[in-house]
Amino acid sequence: MSENAIGNKSTEFIRKNIGIGNLLGLKNLTICSFSLDKDTGAVTIEACSRMHSATCPTCGAISWSVHSCYVRNVADLPISGRRVTILLHTRRFRCPHPHEDGRKHVFSERHEAVGRYRHRTRRTEDLILRTALETSARKAEHMMSRAQAACGRG
Repeated sequence: MSENAIGNKSTEFIRKNIGIGNLLGLKNLTICSFSLDKDTGAVTIEACSRMHSATCPTCGAISWSVHSCYVRNVADLPISGRRVTILLHTRRFRCPHPHEDGRKHVFSERHEAVGRYRHRTRRTEDLILRTALETSARKAEHMMSRAQAACGRG
């Protein structure tokens, strides 16, 4: 067998059995596409949820009624020294039950890999925090920027 045939078989095995999302720590997410910017070398991954419903954070009711959708830009750990951005397609759901004010609320689905209002994955934040605790904050920022991990503002 040639190396190319072995490479194709291993890639197919990972895709079917492990899932690229699980390798990146993106549980319950499906990788829709990924691309590499030839100029900057940045990797962009598009991901969306595998779940068909979401649980209302206020009352705990399960909703299947999608209100709208938006895209979140989330920084992840670098791959082979290249910056990684995840374009996370996030849906907003209508809660099936009226709340205290008598209205049905709209809420966004929650993702394990990314906290609420966060712009980095949990594993990226954990790495930055561990590095900052073991060194000074300035040294940690310098080390993370050299490793291409997004740790600064914006």
